Amino acid sequence: YSSHIDNIAKSFDDKNHAECAEFHDFAKQSDKFQTYITLKEEEFIDFDEGIIYSNN
Repeated sequence: YSSHIDNIAKSFDDKNHAECAEFHDFAKQSDKFQTYITLKEEEFIDFDEGIIYSNN
């Protein structure tokens, strides 16, 4: 696991970008983080198609 994160971080040429990628990948493993970034899609409009989608 840790070598996977290190490999991803090292794939970026920019040092700051690599450091951010490392923290981001580490945080993705947290359940609380996953809950935060998973938005419940209740309803949205597809403006290209003119369609309203709903989960209700």
